[in-house]
Amino acid sequence: MAQRTRTFACLICGSIIDYWGDNIDAVTDDDGVEYYPPPSWRTKYRLVYTHPHGISVSGVGLNEDDYPSYWSAPRNFNGRWDDGGYMGLRRDRIGVLQQRPLNGSYGFPIHEACWSLLEVAYAPQPVPHERLFEACRSLPLPVESYAFSWGHNYGGLTHINNKQYYPWENRFSDPQSTEACRDASYDPYNIPEIQALLSEEAEDFRIEESAHAPTIVPNRCTTLPAELAIQIACYLPTADALNARRALRSFVPIFHSKQFWASRFRTVADRSWIFESRQWNNTTDWRWIYRRTSKASRNKGMQNRQRIWELIQQVQQTLIGQWSDGPLLDSPQMDTTTLAWVEATAHVHPVSTDIPHEGCQIFHQQQTAVPAVLSKISFSIICVGGVEYIAGLGLTSQTGEVAQLGYRATGKELTLDAVSLEGFNLAVGSRGIQGIQCMLEGGRLSPWFGSTVEAPQTRRLAVSNPIAYLEAGFDGMKMVRLAIAESNPPTPQKDREHSVGDCAFWYPQLPSKDLHLHGKYFPPRDNATTKYQPLYWTLFGGHKGQHLRHLTGISVASFGNPRYIHFHFNTEDVPTTNHKTNKWERYAATRVKHFEIDGPGGEFISGVEIYTGIRDFEDDLSWHARSGLLESFKIWTNRGRSCDFKHDVSRPYRSPSFKIVRTVVNIAPGSVITGLYWSQYNNDLLALGVISEDIEMPTTNNTSEVTAHQ
Repeated sequence: MAQRTRTFACLICGSIIDYWGDNIDAVTDDDGVEYYPPPSWRTKYRLVYTHPHGISVSGVGLNEDDYPSYWSAPRNFNGRWDDGGYMGLRRDRIGVLQQRPLNGSYGFPIHEACWSLLEVAYAPQPVPHERLFEACRSLPLPVESYAFSWGHNYGGLTHINNKQYYPWENRFSDPQSTEACRDASYDPYNIPEIQALLSEEAEDFRIEESAHAPTIVPNRCTTLPAELAIQIACYLPTADALNARRALRSFVPIFHSKQFWASRFRTVADRSWIFESRQWNNTTDWRWIYRRTSKASRNKGMQNRQRIWELIQQVQQTLIGQWSDGPLLDSPQMDTTTLAWVEATAHVHPVSTDIPHEGCQIFHQQQTAVPAVLSKISFSIICVGGVEYIAGLGLTSQTGEVAQLGYRATGKELTLDAVSLEGFNLAVGSRGIQGIQCMLEGGRLSPWFGSTVEAPQTRRLAVSNPIAYLEAGFDGMKMVRLAIAESNPPTPQKDREHSVGDCAFWYPQLPSKDLHLHGKYFPPRDNATTKYQPLYWTLFGGHKGQHLRHLTGISVASFGNPRYIHFHFNTEDVPTTNHKTNKWERYAATRVKHFEIDGPGGEFISGVEIYTGIRDFEDDLSWHARSGLLESFKIWTNRGRSCDFKHDVSRPYRSPSFKIVRTVVNIAPGSVITGLYWSQYNNDLLALGVISEDIEMPTTNNTSEVTAHQ
């Protein structure tokens, strides 16, 4: 991978590792003496790095170049760049991020101040630097960002383009300037104003007294002793506690309770970022300091401290999983090399020194036999950037044997009582498996474990037969691949492998099995059913065609080829999700073609022709596009009318090897077209598929003519 730039951002806060260059101007003090200001906190860093003997944390280095060809820091954790005699030794050079390893070492930079905040957050335990390194090397580096992506926006430092892209696409970029970017320049660790709060004179303020309304009905909560009410309030979020005070007479005293306000500064409370408070004594006016550090009153350093502290709390949630090295199960009666395996993966890239812009990599693989009679199945869940992922999976047999795959997240483990396991439905993002639903004995489906929110779903592993073996792949924190082998593979296995409905990843949810998807006419069927290429679908006609009578037209926006499809209706009762296909932002040169349909008069789309552009040579094409790109499509109605949505401007730059393949979609007999599905990559509409349902619709005299024309 060509190195795009050598400007990198801190793995914790997302702000760049600034440089201490030669263009620093001298300043003059009050006595007229010139001096150079000390380096900014953003220029000082530590490296979490790997070396031949393990994983370590470096001493403090200084970035003295805006485009460093290497990064250097003392190998001794207690060393600093300004120690007497330290000259940035060649042996201390470490390759970082997109750079190649140097001296057998490779790592990730973290501001010294951010590392110090990490230490405070984990105290009295040490920072789990080995787990942090494994998690960091599992993160993608978006094309348009300096910062590795945890999946969040670093508290406003990164822009997430949800308007044009889906959650599993490359939607992260660095904004030019925001208030959060300006605030990020303030030192988040050394904030003198926090300690100065203790010397400020507290201002008295009143709050409207309530909870004296005669309509309050006495119950156990209203008659709690004040001491007990305060104890309960100490474990509630501040907003909930103050709301309870308005509703329950027992909670009225909490406003004046020093114990309650002091609890706001505990480790998990909303002022936990003021860690200096751990050294303050009981004479502190906690209520005043709480008010004085509200968002409206705190300074920029405090704002940045809170932002980074909340990011650190997310990192802590991500790192709770511990890798399981326990024994796995085996079945001597089976040869795993002869089993028929079916797999589902996220957007997996080969493991190499290159860092993917999106998706994930597999660092660990494990395989286990599935007991013939189970007792329970367990799932460990972690949160990465606000998104839940499956970190590990455990199987317990009826005889008590346990097999644990992947990571085990203490306190974040969910269990399912099960006798047998016959497959899975999966919710899979580009970075990993987010949700699992088990197929149990008798065709029963379990609840979902993990999350299905904004994640494509697949039935690829829903085999409906007892599973003999499981194999799972993991990156440094979560599951990214799951494969199964059946004990008795069914005869029609080959037919199932080509089933778009069963084997593709679908968004926003799995389509019903009573829909006709006409997968054999879908150009990228093989990719969609074997790789991670999510398919999007919508029923513009509604379930069983309930909206077809309101359809008044279809518009197609083209920019060289079709980019966006919009359906028009004569009522606002049709959900907006039925109005359009993919996400796309219109360009100035976009051409829009509109075709009217008399849905209220009984007209509906009865036929579709798809034109796919294919090139003979594929080496310079992404695998997403190697089955061709949607060039145009044509529709007919039951009245014999048609419209070809092709781009009207010729494109002379096409190579001689370019050809267009015409595909006529033969609709299932007795069905009517009610929807479309498509694949998309980097905002491009790659391919189009047709959905129909078994519906009785009135025929016209034009039906035979349309059929003959097709």
